[in-house]
Amino acid sequence: MKPFIEKDYSHYSEKPVPNRPWNPRSKPVADKVLKDLSNMLKGYDAEIRHMGSTALEIAGKNDIEIYIHPKDKNWEEIGSILTKKFGEPGHAEPDFIGFNDKRKNFDVEIIEIRGAPWKMNKAMHKYFSTHPKACREYEEVKKKYSYSKRDYQIHKDRFFARIAEKLPEDYVNE
Repeated sequence: MKPFIEKDYSHYSEKPVPNRPWNPRSKPVADKVLKDLSNMLKGYDAEIRHMGSTALEIAGKNDIEIYIHPKDKNWEEIGSILTKKFGEPGHAEPDFIGFNDKRKNFDVEIIEIRGAPWKMNKAMHKYFSTHPKACREYEEVKKKYSYSKRDYQIHKDRFFARIAEKLPEDYVNE
């Protein structure tokens, strides 16, 4: 699967990206957000997961990323529920809607996601979770290029593209 292609990065800032050591206090906060979202979406067919740097326990922005993958039939209704709770999305695309929250001094991204972006995010997370060397390399890319959001995004996307080529088929089609 090759989802990462060169794109126009000119809209990304040259400002630094925060890069902090992993904070173990993020785990109970993420667990509480997962529990709250599970209760809020009880009765809907949706997979809810903590993913990203804090889930991988590596350095990064130290924001907590919670992914919600609903069945297509629940996409709009869950989006409406999330909008009522968290306000208008900070970012929206056809298969990706991001909401922002704050919990105990942690920024929390709540991401409703489907389709190819979901498959790739889930597969990449599984790969990094089961390949510690690749996970540490990812952490190093994040550290090395944190001086500029633009360079950070360029090199992160290129690194992800190299990893995506190695993904076992069962990771992508899980």
